[in-house]
Amino acid sequence: MTTSYDVEAASSGSAMPGRDAEGMQTWNPSVGIYHKAAKKKRESYGGIIAALQDDMARAGQVVKSYPENFAGIIAAIQDLTAAEYSPGSDVGPKPPGGDIHIDINTGLPEWIEGDTQNGQLWFDTRQGRLFVWVDDDWYQTNGADGIPIITDDAAAPSVENVVPGQFWWNRAENALYIFDGTYILADDSITTNPNAGGAPVWKLVVDSDGEGNNALLQTTATLPLAVIGPRVTALEDYTYLPDVDLSEGLMTVQKDFNEWVFQALVNLDEGL
Repeated sequence: MTTSYDVEAASSGSAMPGRDAEGMQTWNPSVGIYHKAAKKKRESYGGIIAALQDDMARAGQVVKSYPENFAGIIAAIQDLTAAEYSPGSDVGPKPPGGDIHIDINTGLPEWIEGDTQNGQLWFDTRQGRLFVWVDDDWYQTNGADGIPIITDDAAAPSVENVVPGQFWWNRAENALYIFDGTYILADDSITTNPNAGGAPVWKLVVDSDGEGNNALLQTTATLPLAVIGPRVTALEDYTYLPDVDLSEGLMTVQKDFNEWVFQALVNLDEGL
């Protein structure tokens, strides 16, 4: 039975053909070049297994021991083949192994993932990014680093492949948006399927009033009141309360109400 020993590098030319007494070229197969345990088994079943073990050792695999018969040869071939199909790297515009199918119910194309393994790599030539397959999907190896898009007007950027988490800066309105991974269809429904023919949904993150102030940040100057209506008309004498004409829209945000309450307290204090 062949066993695993220390691995050593082979000398050059050890498996090269030689010539017999008549000058004819002959092959002198050498085994145990890397797997020293089977160095003298080149003319038996053990020699076949040793040749496979040499390839395993050369590839950095853990070399097992096998019985010197057909069963052992088959097992060694299977172990070597399994190593050849270990997760590697693929390059192309689409993930490896998958295919596009047409949904018979909707008539829309959908991507069907192929047989992938955890740790398999794929370099997306469309985006110039490297992805790795983990459990259920392809994940970018260095995170979602979509380059921010900058436009000079409020028209949403026309980008065919948008990365979830990608930013869009509307320079004309000083507004920053983020793509949340959803798409809006013609019937105003929302989907997460990028192949459904929808347009990316950009969510406003922050905007500016042009003077460096964050206009989107909610403060008492912009917080709308939940209830707007008469507050003191039921009183016969409201001398201590500031008069306000609600029909003129003078009390619409929290700031207006705060000012009214403060002035009412000042009037009440002075009156008393």
